[in-house]
Amino acid sequence: EKASSDVDEEDMSRAPVVFSAVYEGKKYALKSLNNNLSIDKKIFKETKRGSIPEEKDKLTTQLNESSYYPVFIEPSLIERHDSFSNLTLWPLFHYCRPGEKFFCQEDWDSYKIVNELFAKIINDVVEDGDLIWIHGHHLMLLPGILREKISLSTKPNRVYYEDRHVHVGIFPIGIDPERFIENLNDMEVQKHIKDLKEKFKDIKIISSIDQLDYIKGVPQKLHALDLFLSKNPEWIGKVVLVQVVKSSRWNTEERNNLSQVVYELAGKINGKFCTFKSSPIHFMQRNLSFKELLALYTVSDVFIVSSLRDGMNVLPYQYISCQQENQGVLILSEFAGAAQCLDGKY
Repeated sequence: EKASSDVDEEDMSRAPVVFSAVYEGKKYALKSLNNNLSIDKKIFKETKRGSIPEEKDKLTTQLNESSYYPVFIEPSLIERHDSFSNLTLWPLFHYCRPGEKFFCQEDWDSYKIVNELFAKIINDVVEDGDLIWIHGHHLMLLPGILREKISLSTKPNRVYYEDRHVHVGIFPIGIDPERFIENLNDMEVQKHIKDLKEKFKDIKIISSIDQLDYIKGVPQKLHALDLFLSKNPEWIGKVVLVQVVKSSRWNTEERNNLSQVVYELAGKINGKFCTFKSSPIHFMQRNLSFKELLALYTVSDVFIVSSLRDGMNVLPYQYISCQQENQGVLILSEFAGAAQCLDGKY
Protein backbone atom coordinates (compact mmCIF):
# COMPACT_ATOMS: atom_id res chain seq x y z
CA GLU A 1 0.00 0.00 0.00
CA LYS A 2 1.07 3.58 -0.49
CA ALA A 3 0.93 6.37 2.01
CA SER A 4 -0.83 9.41 0.58
CA SER A 5 2.45 11.28 0.11
CA ASP A 6 3.69 8.48 -2.16
CA VAL A 7 0.77 8.61 -4.58
CA ASP A 8 1.59 10.79 -7.57
CA GLU A 9 -0.82 12.32 -10.07
CA GLU A 10 -0.18 9.65 -12.69
CA ASP A 11 -0.90 6.84 -10.21
CA MET A 12 -4.11 8.59 -9.14
CA SER A 13 -5.33 8.92 -12.70
CA ARG A 14 -4.88 5.21 -13.43
CA ALA A 15 -5.93 3.49 -10.21
CA PRO A 16 -9.65 2.80 -9.71
CA VAL A 17 -9.42 4.07 -6.14
CA VAL A 18 -7.20 6.46 -4.28
CA PHE A 19 -6.47 5.50 -0.70
CA SER A 20 -4.25 6.59 2.13
CA ALA A 21 -3.13 4.72 5.20
CA VAL A 22 -2.66 6.27 8.64
CA TYR A 23 -0.92 3.49 10.48
CA GLU A 24 -1.10 4.87 14.02
CA GLY A 25 -4.82 5.52 13.77
CA LYS A 26 -5.48 2.35 11.76
CA LYS A 27 -7.67 4.40 9.44
CA TYR A 28 -8.14 3.89 5.73
CA ALA A 29 -9.73 6.33 3.33
CA LEU A 30 -11.11 5.32 -0.04
CA LYS A 31 -12.18 7.51 -2.91
CA SER A 32 -13.70 6.00 -6.01
CA LEU A 33 -12.66 7.53 -9.32
CA ASN A 34 -14.98 5.58 -11.58
CA ASN A 35 -18.38 5.42 -9.96
CA ASN A 36 -19.97 5.88 -13.37
CA LEU A 37 -18.83 2.43 -14.55
CA SER A 38 -21.18 -0.54 -14.25
CA ILE A 39 -18.50 -2.99 -13.18
CA ASP A 40 -19.14 -5.40 -10.32
CA LYS A 41 -15.54 -6.31 -9.53
CA LYS A 42 -12.48 -4.13 -10.13
CA ILE A 43 -9.01 -5.62 -10.04
CA PHE A 44 -5.94 -3.39 -10.05
CA LYS A 45 -2.25 -3.50 -9.24
CA GLU A 46 -0.68 -1.89 -6.20
CA THR A 47 3.01 -1.83 -5.33
CA LYS A 48 4.18 -2.66 -1.82
CA ARG A 49 7.27 -1.76 0.11
CA GLY A 50 7.55 -4.46 2.74
CA SER A 51 4.33 -3.68 4.60
CA ILE A 52 3.15 -5.67 7.62
CA PRO A 53 1.00 -8.67 6.56
CA GLU A 54 -1.89 -7.79 8.88
CA GLU A 55 -1.98 -4.26 7.46
CA LYS A 56 -2.22 -5.71 3.95
CA ASP A 57 -5.05 -7.99 5.08
CA LYS A 58 -6.98 -5.08 6.59
CA LEU A 59 -6.57 -3.04 3.45
CA THR A 60 -7.66 -5.96 1.28
CA THR A 61 -10.76 -6.44 3.42
CA GLN A 62 -11.60 -2.76 3.18
CA LEU A 63 -11.21 -2.79 -0.59
CA ASN A 64 -13.19 -6.01 -0.99
CA GLU A 65 -16.17 -4.35 0.70
CA SER A 66 -16.29 -1.97 -2.28
CA SER A 67 -15.72 -4.81 -4.78
CA TYR A 68 -12.06 -3.90 -5.35
CA TYR A 69 -9.47 -6.66 -5.44
CA PRO A 70 -5.86 -5.48 -5.23
CA VAL A 71 -2.96 -7.38 -6.74
CA PHE A 72 -0.02 -6.60 -4.47
CA ILE A 73 3.26 -6.55 -6.37
CA GLU A 74 6.77 -5.75 -5.23
CA PRO A 75 8.11 -2.49 -6.71
CA SER A 76 11.12 -4.19 -8.33
CA LEU A 77 8.83 -6.68 -10.08
CA ILE A 78 6.36 -4.09 -11.36
CA GLU A 79 9.22 -1.89 -12.52
CA ARG A 80 10.53 -4.66 -14.78
CA HIS A 81 7.01 -5.51 -15.92
CA ASP A 82 6.41 -1.87 -16.88
CA SER A 83 9.79 -1.77 -18.59
CA PHE A 84 8.80 -4.65 -20.87
CA SER A 85 5.38 -3.09 -21.50
CA ASN A 86 6.64 0.39 -22.32
CA LEU A 87 10.10 -0.15 -23.77
CA THR A 88 9.51 -3.36 -25.74
CA LEU A 89 5.81 -3.74 -26.57
CA TRP A 90 4.99 -0.04 -27.01
CA PRO A 91 7.62 0.58 -29.74
CA LEU A 92 6.64 -2.62 -31.56
CA PHE A 93 2.97 -1.62 -31.59
CA HIS A 94 3.84 1.79 -33.01
CA TYR A 95 5.99 0.52 -35.88
CA CYS A 96 9.14 1.93 -34.30
CA ARG A 97 12.48 0.22 -34.52
CA PRO A 98 13.36 -0.87 -30.98
CA GLY A 99 16.78 -0.05 -29.62
CA GLU A 100 19.58 -2.58 -29.49
CA LYS A 101 18.77 -3.45 -25.87
CA PHE A 102 15.02 -3.55 -26.31
CA PHE A 103 14.65 -7.14 -25.03
CA CYS A 104 15.59 -8.10 -21.49
CA GLN A 105 14.93 -11.63 -20.23
CA GLU A 106 14.34 -10.44 -16.66
CA ASP A 107 11.77 -7.91 -17.89
CA TRP A 108 9.99 -10.63 -19.87
CA ASP A 109 9.99 -13.00 -16.89
CA SER A 110 8.53 -10.24 -14.70
CA TYR A 111 5.86 -9.50 -17.30
CA LYS A 112 4.76 -13.15 -17.20
CA ILE A 113 4.75 -13.25 -13.39
CA VAL A 114 2.58 -10.13 -13.10
CA ASN A 115 0.07 -11.55 -15.58
CA GLU A 116 -0.02 -14.75 -13.51
CA LEU A 117 -0.66 -12.75 -10.33
CA PHE A 118 -3.65 -11.05 -11.93
CA ALA A 119 -4.93 -14.42 -13.15
CA LYS A 120 -4.77 -15.85 -9.63
CA ILE A 121 -6.87 -13.04 -8.15
CA ILE A 122 -9.41 -13.21 -10.98
CA ASN A 123 -9.65 -16.98 -10.65
CA ASP A 124 -10.43 -16.57 -6.93
CA VAL A 125 -13.30 -14.11 -7.41
CA VAL A 126 -14.83 -14.93 -10.81
CA GLU A 127 -18.32 -16.40 -10.82
CA ASP A 128 -20.37 -18.18 -13.46
CA GLY A 129 -21.73 -15.70 -15.98
CA ASP A 130 -19.12 -13.03 -15.27
CA LEU A 131 -17.67 -11.11 -18.20
CA ILE A 132 -14.00 -10.26 -17.76
CA TRP A 133 -12.73 -7.01 -19.26
CA ILE A 134 -8.94 -6.93 -19.65
CA HIS A 135 -7.54 -3.59 -20.71
CA GLY A 136 -4.15 -2.62 -22.09
CA HIS A 137 -0.95 -4.10 -23.46
CA HIS A 138 0.31 -4.55 -19.90
CA LEU A 139 -1.82 -7.72 -19.55
CA MET A 140 -1.66 -9.37 -22.95
CA LEU A 141 -0.94 -12.84 -21.56
CA LEU A 142 -3.87 -12.73 -19.15
CA PRO A 143 -6.66 -13.87 -21.54
CA GLY A 144 -4.76 -17.02 -22.48
CA ILE A 145 -3.89 -17.79 -18.86
CA LEU A 146 -7.53 -17.42 -17.82
CA ARG A 147 -8.75 -19.67 -20.62
CA GLU A 148 -6.44 -22.38 -19.30
CA LYS A 149 -7.29 -21.85 -15.62
CA ILE A 150 -11.07 -21.51 -15.79
CA SER A 151 -11.82 -22.94 -19.25
CA LEU A 152 -13.38 -19.79 -20.64
CA SER A 153 -15.10 -20.27 -23.98
CA THR A 154 -14.58 -17.38 -26.38
CA LYS A 155 -14.95 -16.57 -30.06
CA PRO A 156 -12.67 -14.25 -32.00
CA ASN A 157 -13.61 -10.59 -31.54
CA ARG A 158 -16.95 -11.19 -29.84
CA VAL A 159 -18.76 -12.43 -26.74
CA TYR A 160 -22.30 -13.62 -26.13
CA TYR A 161 -24.05 -11.52 -23.49
CA GLU A 162 -27.72 -11.21 -22.50
CA ASP A 163 -29.05 -12.97 -25.61
CA ARG A 164 -26.95 -11.00 -28.06
CA HIS A 165 -23.53 -11.15 -29.69
CA VAL A 166 -21.22 -8.29 -28.78
CA HIS A 167 -18.47 -7.64 -31.34
CA VAL A 168 -15.15 -5.91 -30.93
CA GLY A 169 -14.71 -2.68 -32.88
CA ILE A 170 -12.60 0.45 -32.96
CA PHE A 171 -14.20 3.29 -31.03
CA PRO A 172 -11.88 6.27 -30.43
CA ILE A 173 -12.10 7.77 -26.97
CA GLY A 174 -13.02 11.39 -26.41
CA ILE A 175 -12.90 13.98 -23.64
CA ASP A 176 -15.37 15.90 -21.51
CA PRO A 177 -15.29 19.26 -23.35
CA GLU A 178 -17.48 20.94 -20.73
CA ARG A 179 -14.73 20.55 -18.15
CA PHE A 180 -12.43 22.62 -20.35
CA ILE A 181 -15.01 25.18 -21.45
CA GLU A 182 -16.39 25.77 -17.95
CA ASN A 183 -12.93 26.54 -16.56
CA LEU A 184 -11.93 29.07 -19.21
CA ASN A 185 -13.32 31.97 -17.15
CA ASP A 186 -11.48 30.92 -14.00
CA MET A 187 -9.54 33.88 -12.56
CA GLU A 188 -6.23 32.02 -12.55
CA VAL A 189 -6.74 30.87 -16.14
CA GLN A 190 -7.54 34.43 -17.20
CA LYS A 191 -4.38 35.68 -15.49
CA HIS A 192 -2.27 33.13 -17.38
CA ILE A 193 -3.97 34.18 -20.62
CA LYS A 194 -3.20 37.83 -19.93
CA ASP A 195 0.45 37.03 -19.14
CA LEU A 196 0.87 35.01 -22.34
CA LYS A 197 -0.71 37.70 -24.49
CA GLU A 198 1.56 40.34 -22.98
CA LYS A 199 4.67 38.19 -23.39
CA PHE A 200 3.91 37.35 -27.02
CA LYS A 201 2.25 40.61 -28.04
CA ASP A 202 1.81 40.94 -31.81
CA ILE A 203 3.34 37.46 -32.28
CA LYS A 204 1.51 34.44 -33.69
CA ILE A 205 1.67 31.58 -31.20
CA ILE A 206 2.19 28.01 -32.36
CA SER A 207 2.03 25.51 -29.50
CA SER A 208 2.78 21.84 -29.14
CA ILE A 209 2.79 19.48 -26.15
CA ASP A 210 4.64 16.17 -26.31
CA GLN A 211 6.31 13.46 -24.34
CA LEU A 212 9.97 13.35 -25.31
CA ASP A 213 9.43 10.15 -27.24
CA TYR A 214 10.69 9.01 -30.62
CA ILE A 215 7.13 8.50 -31.92
CA LYS A 216 6.11 12.13 -31.31
CA GLY A 217 8.10 13.70 -34.14
CA VAL A 218 9.60 16.56 -32.12
CA PRO A 219 12.84 16.88 -34.17
CA GLN A 220 10.84 16.76 -37.41
CA LYS A 221 8.62 19.56 -36.12
CA LEU A 222 11.64 21.72 -35.29
CA HIS A 223 13.13 21.07 -38.73
CA ALA A 224 9.82 22.17 -40.26
CA LEU A 225 9.96 25.45 -38.33
CA ASP A 226 13.55 25.97 -39.49
CA LEU A 227 12.48 25.40 -43.10
CA PHE A 228 9.46 27.71 -42.75
CA LEU A 229 11.52 30.62 -41.40
CA SER A 230 14.25 30.05 -43.98
CA LYS A 231 11.74 30.24 -46.81
CA ASN A 232 9.66 33.02 -45.22
CA PRO A 233 12.11 35.39 -43.50
CA GLU A 234 9.39 38.03 -43.18
CA TRP A 235 7.97 35.90 -40.34
CA ILE A 236 11.13 36.08 -38.23
CA GLY A 237 10.20 37.82 -34.99
CA LYS A 238 6.49 37.45 -35.75
CA VAL A 239 5.92 33.82 -34.80
CA VAL A 240 6.92 31.65 -31.83
CA LEU A 241 6.69 27.93 -31.21
CA VAL A 242 5.86 27.21 -27.56
CA GLN A 243 7.14 23.64 -27.26
CA VAL A 244 6.18 21.91 -24.02
CA VAL A 245 8.00 18.64 -23.31
CA LYS A 246 6.39 16.61 -20.56
CA SER A 247 8.62 14.73 -18.16
CA SER A 248 9.03 10.98 -18.53
CA ARG A 249 10.01 8.43 -15.91
CA TRP A 250 11.81 6.31 -18.50
CA ASN A 251 15.43 7.42 -18.93
CA THR A 252 16.77 5.09 -21.61
CA GLU A 253 19.81 5.61 -23.78
CA GLU A 254 17.59 6.20 -26.83
CA ARG A 255 15.55 8.88 -25.07
CA ASN A 256 18.61 10.55 -23.63
CA ASN A 257 20.03 10.71 -27.15
CA LEU A 258 16.74 12.11 -28.43
CA SER A 259 16.77 14.72 -25.68
CA GLN A 260 20.23 15.86 -26.73
CA VAL A 261 19.18 16.07 -30.38
CA VAL A 262 16.11 18.17 -29.53
CA TYR A 263 17.97 20.58 -27.25
CA GLU A 264 20.77 21.11 -29.76
CA LEU A 265 18.33 21.62 -32.61
CA ALA A 266 16.22 24.11 -30.63
CA GLY A 267 19.34 26.04 -29.65
CA LYS A 268 20.58 26.10 -33.23
CA ILE A 269 17.25 27.43 -34.55
CA ASN A 270 17.01 30.06 -31.82
CA GLY A 271 20.55 31.19 -32.55
CA LYS A 272 19.84 31.35 -36.27
CA PHE A 273 16.58 33.32 -36.16
CA CYS A 274 16.54 35.21 -32.84
CA THR A 275 16.17 38.98 -32.64
CA PHE A 276 16.79 41.40 -29.79
CA LYS A 277 13.12 41.07 -28.85
CA SER A 278 12.27 37.42 -29.42
CA SER A 279 13.36 33.86 -30.18
CA PRO A 280 11.39 31.53 -32.46
CA ILE A 281 11.24 28.67 -29.93
CA HIS A 282 10.05 28.98 -26.34
CA PHE A 283 11.06 25.62 -24.83
CA MET A 284 9.46 24.32 -21.62
CA GLN A 285 10.50 21.00 -20.10
CA ARG A 286 7.90 20.46 -17.40
CA ASN A 287 4.32 19.40 -16.91
CA LEU A 288 1.80 22.23 -17.10
CA SER A 289 -0.96 22.58 -14.55
CA PHE A 290 -4.50 22.20 -15.84
CA LYS A 291 -5.08 25.96 -15.70
CA GLU A 292 -1.79 26.71 -17.47
CA LEU A 293 -2.81 24.21 -20.12
CA LEU A 294 -6.16 25.90 -20.68
CA ALA A 295 -4.48 29.28 -21.05
CA LEU A 296 -1.96 28.00 -23.59
CA TYR A 297 -4.68 26.32 -25.64
CA THR A 298 -6.75 29.51 -25.58
CA VAL A 299 -4.05 31.88 -26.87
CA SER A 300 -2.54 29.52 -29.45
CA ASP A 301 -3.16 30.49 -33.06
CA VAL A 302 -1.89 27.09 -34.22
CA PHE A 303 -1.64 23.77 -32.38
CA ILE A 304 0.57 21.03 -33.83
CA VAL A 305 0.44 17.27 -33.28
CA SER A 306 3.36 15.93 -35.32
CA SER A 307 3.28 12.26 -34.31
CA LEU A 308 5.11 9.78 -36.52
CA ARG A 309 3.06 7.05 -34.84
CA ASP A 310 0.74 7.45 -31.91
CA GLY A 311 -2.10 6.12 -29.87
CA MET A 312 -5.33 8.10 -29.64
CA ASN A 313 -3.86 11.45 -28.48
CA VAL A 314 -6.74 13.55 -27.16
CA LEU A 315 -4.81 16.84 -27.10
CA PRO A 316 -6.44 17.99 -30.38
CA TYR A 317 -9.85 17.65 -28.72
CA GLN A 318 -8.66 19.71 -25.77
CA TYR A 319 -7.30 22.45 -28.03
CA ILE A 320 -10.53 22.67 -30.02
CA SER A 321 -12.60 22.86 -26.83
CA CYS A 322 -10.61 25.89 -25.67
CA GLN A 323 -10.85 27.73 -28.99
CA GLN A 324 -14.12 29.46 -28.14
CA GLU A 325 -13.04 32.87 -29.46
CA ASN A 326 -9.67 32.54 -31.17
CA GLN A 327 -10.65 30.20 -34.03
CA GLY A 328 -7.15 28.79 -34.29
CA VAL A 329 -5.77 26.16 -36.67
CA LEU A 330 -5.09 22.53 -35.78
CA ILE A 331 -2.28 20.76 -37.65
CA LEU A 332 -2.85 17.07 -36.96
CA SER A 333 -0.70 14.16 -38.06
CA GLU A 334 -2.58 11.44 -39.92
CA PHE A 335 -0.75 8.92 -37.74
CA ALA A 336 -2.51 10.03 -34.54
CA GLY A 337 -5.68 8.15 -33.63
CA ALA A 338 -7.66 11.39 -33.32
CA ALA A 339 -7.26 11.92 -37.07
CA GLN A 340 -9.97 9.28 -37.63
CA CYS A 341 -12.54 11.64 -36.16
CA LEU A 342 -11.04 15.06 -36.90
CA ASP A 343 -10.87 14.82 -40.66
CA GLY A 344 -12.20 18.24 -41.69
CA LYS A 345 -12.25 21.87 -40.61
CA TYR A 346 -12.36 22.56 -36.89
